[in-house]
Order: sequence, then C-alpha cells, then structure tokens
Amino acid sequence: MIQGFINQARALGASDLHLAGGCYPMARIKGELCLLNGKPLQNLYMNSCEEGLIAEEQSEYGIALSSINMEEIVKQTASQAQLHSLQNCGEIDFSLDDKSKGRCRVNIYKQNSDYALAVRLINEKIPSCQELGIPIAVQNLLKNKQGLILITGSTGAGKSTTMAALIQKLNDEQCLHIVTLEDPIEYRFQQNFCKKV
Repeated sequence: MIQGFINQARALGASDLHLAGGCYPMARIKGELCLLNGKPLQNLYMNSCEEGLIAEEQSEYGIALSSINMEEIVKQTASQAQLHSLQNCGEIDFSLDDKSKGRCRVNIYKQNSDYALAVRLINEKIPSCQELGIPIAVQNLLKNKQGLILITGSTGAGKSTTMAALIQKLNDEQCLHIVTLEDPIEYRFQQNFCKKV
C-alpha cells in the first residue's frame, strides 16, 4: 500500500513523503510540500471496512483513490517487533528497501492520537562530490589524518547525502577501513579493495 505513495513521490522527484490520518498525502519537492493525488487518509478511528480499503478506482501508481486507513498502512509497513516498539515508545525509525530505486528511512509516530509517517526517499546511487557541488576546500579536509568534520543544517538540507558523497570519495581514493554509525542505515557502500602487497 505504501509502495504506491513512494512510487508517486519518486516519480515527482520528491525528497520526502508525509502521510497522516485525516490529511492529504504530501511530498516534499525542492523544499516545498505538495499534495499528492488521492483523498485524505482515514484516521485511526474510522472503520476501514465501512469506508473501504478496496478501491473502486486506482491511480497510475497503484494507490487506492478511496480513503486509506493509516493504521493499515502502519501495519503493512512495520514488522511485528517494530509495531511493539511503536506501542511502547510512541515512535520508531527504520529503513525500508525499495529494491528497484533505492532505500527509504521511515519514521512512524503518533500525531493527535493518530499515526503519521515521514519517509525520506534515498536514491540507490550515491552522488559524487562534483555532482553536489562540494567545494574542493571541503573535499581536501578528507586528506587530514586527524580531526572532526561537522556537517550541520536543517531537515532536508542534504547532510546525509553530503556525508555519503564524502565517505564515497574516501572509499574510492584511499585504502581505509571505514565504519559508519547510523540508525537506521541510509546509504550502502560497496567495499573497495586495496592494492595487493
């Protein structure tokens, strides 16, 4: 069910997908929130059987054009262990594999006694420093043997993508053992092998 929304958001070039009970589905495109096709999502208290999870009509992305129950989306997106954690903690973060196009970082939380999802769409290909326009002076910081590089910014500003591009540059140009600490994991890096001795 959520895959249709993800497909639609990716087709529009969105960075994020936002779903919440009682609200229209939205995508963040070039920093702006835009409404997606469809009707407002049902909130937790609506009866999904009466309102109908079976669509009379479907959009080109496989999304039911009748209202969709948020609780059903959550149940189909998260595992049983994640649902248990959601009930105990009130929110969960995890990654979701979109096998054909990349990965997604999913945050499910309670909003006004209902469920909401924020989905960050992560491309399969890690962009290069050149593609992102990272200045040479910043790239040269990677040559230092010691120190700490902080990358800061607001939500959606490109912090994770910038870090991924810099890590990929290290991975391509130096023989290093690189460890990333992420929860959940966003970009996946291929191991590059060093020259034989």
